[in-house]
Amino acid sequence: MPGIKLADKQARVAVRNNLPIVHIAAPNLNGVSHNYYQEFNVGALGLVLNNATGATQSVLAGPIKAN
Repeated sequence: MPGIKLADKQARVAVRNNLPIVHIAAPNLNGVSHNYYQEFNVGALGLVLNNATGATQSVLAGPIKAN
């Protein structure tokens, strides 16, 4: 995805209608989610940071699945 370069494989990036959806990393035993990026630029359309525990409705991307 242009503008977003992950520094590790903990997070994932998907694209729907030219809109990036970043599925953030799962939390550790302390409930902390570490998400490392080499580059993080948001375009004019925005992006979605998905931390949903179940299927939900996103204003920008519409329906998204649980992360």
